[in-house]
Amino acid sequence: MSCLALSLQFLEILFSGTDLHRLRPLLAADFKFSGPMYSFDSADAYVSALEADPPLGFGYDILGTFEKDNTAGVFYQFTKQGLAWTPPFTTPMAQYFDCKDERIVSTLLIFDRKDFDEAKAAALT
Repeated sequence: MSCLALSLQFLEILFSGTDLHRLRPLLAADFKFSGPMYSFDSADAYVSALEADPPLGFGYDILGTFEKDNTAGVFYQFTKQGLAWTPPFTTPMAQYFDCKDERIVSTLLIFDRKDFDEAKAAALT
């Protein structure tokens, strides 16, 4: 499976918010996740964190993709439905994936976390 296909499957499972254990076969054991709010150094740590706090109410619309060699990128408009602590909001995100042997070995999530922080602050006032 291509890196882009793995990446799109990753996002589909992630944003479903359910059965997140389905991510595990897509990830190398030493999978690395890096983003503005969290980072993880193993597939088990990453999937366990998601299962403990599932991404419920999250959505995305793909704006564009690319693939080159063993890497892929997905640009999307992230949406979050309002939950107890935050009103609904949307923000652009980019995610870069590195793949090897038909597994995702790392991903870098890029976005401006001020949108999250502002929504949380607004809900607390």
